[in-house]
Amino acid sequence: RLLEAKRWPSITPARGPWLFPDSSSRYLSATELSSLSSDDLWRARNEIFARRGFKFTSERGMELARRLGSDYRGVDDNQDRVFNSMNQFEKANVKLIQSIESGR
Repeated sequence: RLLEAKRWPSITPARGPWLFPDSSSRYLSATELSSLSSDDLWRARNEIFARRGFKFTSERGMELARRLGSDYRGVDDNQDRVFNSMNQFEKANVKLIQSIESGR
């Protein structure tokens, strides 16, 4: 008798500059995030901040902003204020990504 293969959600590469273009409208799962590299976790978290208009000042953040091109407009350099403006999906996704990052 054959055992049914465990089904994992497939991660389809995003089109365009975003890793998770829908991270503002759905909850990301620990399963899909845990397979990402530390660099991709950083990017996924900061994409959410970028989408909300966070103005990056670090070289790494500014490089992300350049990659996002016309999809990015930085207007606020206060990370707490930007976080507080996020919707429930974005806040939960940022917290989940941070918890995975801190566990590494």
